[in-house]
Amino acid sequence: MDVAKSGEYIGMPRNDGSEYLQRCYYCVILLALTSGMREGEIFALRWDKIKFRQQKVLIDLSLSNSRKAGLKISSTKTKRSNRVITLPEQTLSELKAWRSWQASYAKKYRGIYHNDNGLVFTNSVGRPLLTSNFLNRAYKRMLKAAGILDERITFHTLRHTHASQLLSAGVNVKVVSERMGQQDDLVCFCRATRYVIWQASRPKKNITLLCSGRIGRSADGE
Repeated sequence: MDVAKSGEYIGMPRNDGSEYLQRCYYCVILLALTSGMREGEIFALRWDKIKFRQQKVLIDLSLSNSRKAGLKISSTKTKRSNRVITLPEQTLSELKAWRSWQASYAKKYRGIYHNDNGLVFTNSVGRPLLTSNFLNRAYKRMLKAAGILDERITFHTLRHTHASQLLSAGVNVKVVSERMGQQDDLVCFCRATRYVIWQASRPKKNITLLCSGRIGRSADGE
């Protein structure tokens, strides 16, 4: 998380647009690590789905992108994917700060910034984030800045990390499976366990760096 928050991976002059993306991407990574949400669920998340007082978030939408349909926000695929989960206080605090900063940015650039869907995460002009842009312009650069060169460390790895941390802490597999929106408890357990075994055989320095706070400023506008 340090790389994400500092934005050291950006490699371009600072301006309001790049700072917007830095703060946005930092919260994307933080939410992924502390919620286990899927990529599409994160990018489709709206502010009205986060209940700050109850410390909960409603997950019932997902963002997809295809050549035929383009960017599309639709309901999650299965009943189990449609769920309500709790969020840690730190994550909620960072999201509150991001909401405030986003609102100020929107006011300042109201002529060009149009977040009509009320999305938590957008590009610098208010449109939904393109997954490919995020992965290529930000996430891969974050990994490189953190010294993580293993191509198997994908964005989806953050979801597995969250599940494995919960299981390692003794949380019941059924509870973890429900939180992840996983159809099969056994599949959830096997995937998380496999990740734990694989991670245990690797040096922990760099992945800890990634998960501790250094993944923030994005470089390119979309």
